[in-house]
Amino acid sequence: NSAFNSCSALTSITIPENVTNIGDLAFAVCKSLSSITIPEGVTRIGNNVFYACNDLTTITIPDSVTSIGDSAFWACKNLTSINIPNNVTSIGEQAFANCEALTSLTIPDSVTSIGNYAFYYCIALTSITISDNLTSVGIDAFALTPWIEEQRKKNPLVVVNGILIDGKACKGKVIIPGSVKKIEDFAFYDCESLTSIIISECVESIEADRK
Repeated sequence: NSAFNSCSALTSITIPENVTNIGDLAFAVCKSLSSITIPEGVTRIGNNVFYACNDLTTITIPDSVTSIGDSAFWACKNLTSINIPNNVTSIGEQAFANCEALTSLTIPDSVTSIGNYAFYYCIALTSITISDNLTSVGIDAFALTPWIEEQRKKNPLVVVNGILIDGKACKGKVIIPGSVKKIEDFAFYDCESLTSIIISECVESIEADRK
């Protein structure tokens, strides 16, 4: 862990092919890192690995990776694109939060869970293709993105795969449709104008706080 943490002059690195795991904080705060090659064989990108790598503009994650850790790419402010491979099953909390230049994203069908605040404050993120197999979406995973604002305009109840992930734009009386099976954490947090709500019998789960 923290192998190259805060090596502020490091601009590029090639990881050898026999590496299978990149530990927590390995390249955190390497502010000049702009190029990195992750070899096939790496199965996990740990927590905070590229935390605050401000100059990182693009990175290719190999197909062997199955999980992306908490805050793995937090505040990589110049990261414009990211390829999440088809074998990734989970995206950690705040994994891509504050990636201010990220404009589009495809979450493959292999992904079943997205952590709290995973794409929080990705202020340029307008296009998202979401996995058909998502079963869990964390608190405010897409908050403060243009994408979530556009979804709210279409329908104040933002539903993904039968999961109600956001109802913060709701006012007055709200009826939860039968298509909703699960209401995620904080979906209606601070809805001061919400006066009543009818929850369909089809809802199977109202999630508890996971902060």
